[in-house]
Amino acid sequence: MENIIVADGRSNLYEFDGTKMKSLGTPKEFKDVWKGRIFQIGYNYYFKDKDTYHLLGDEGQTYVLRSFGNEDPFVNKQLFCFGEHYLLVEPDTPGFVEVTYLYGPLLASIKSFDFKDRAFVLIGGKKFEIYILDENGKPEKLTELFYNSPEDGAFEYRNAAFVLENGVYVRKPWRLFGPYNDNYGLFAAGKAVFKLLSYGTFEFLGTSYDRKAKLYDTKIGTKILFLSGSGTYWHLGENFVEQILSVDCDAEVSVDCDGNIHYYHRSQEDDGEVVTSFVMLLDENTGKYYRKD
Repeated sequence: MENIIVADGRSNLYEFDGTKMKSLGTPKEFKDVWKGRIFQIGYNYYFKDKDTYHLLGDEGQTYVLRSFGNEDPFVNKQLFCFGEHYLLVEPDTPGFVEVTYLYGPLLASIKSFDFKDRAFVLIGGKKFEIYILDENGKPEKLTELFYNSPEDGAFEYRNAAFVLENGVYVRKPWRLFGPYNDNYGLFAAGKAVFKLLSYGTFEFLGTSYDRKAKLYDTKIGTKILFLSGSGTYWHLGENFVEQILSVDCDAEVSVDCDGNIHYYHRSQEDDGEVVTSFVMLLDENTGKYYRKD
């Protein structure tokens, strides 16, 4: 008899020649994850070129694949230029905001992206790999991006913001999120908040449920930004943005008029109740925060 493939009740496969069993191991799931071109086998992703499969990404790294949807139609009509003045119209907000000559040209340089049906993102750890099909229908890596929290579902590419909605990335309009100066500005898209440096570099800060920045002003003039989505506190200096604290959702945090941040958290452990309490104090000499228990 010809050899046949058999499986036991624990999904182990064997080759059976009629008298003996040869173990073939345990099968991995095989599925089409992107338009018949990208397939997932186990935890790895492969590009299929005719009958040949090519591994994408670093072997052994666990990836998640996301595709692109239609961009928000508002993104290409939210910025107006009058001479040297750049006016930013924000979604669902009457009027406009004037952005300075440092940021206006950066936002005005954004082009429309034909990403739907042609591009996808592989997310592995803290790395985004953006691929787009070339003229031969093969995936070409556009760029690699690194963020502290890619699970928040947002990234910036060529000054444009992409936000995860219903499992796909959608290009969303920018809005001015908070104070800005000649060194940096805070911009948001969806719930994602970015720091934009005046020379054009973006840094992902986190997410906020509030449409505008929640700021604490202090007697000494420093500003503290709270991002409610990611639970992070940021010190907004004149020429820097520094993360002060990241908190659990059930922690009690307060900011006093001197800019000190008081943290209190009570948890129940196996050996009893554990209370964590400390204060983040601002060193007026260095302009940096430090922890005092």
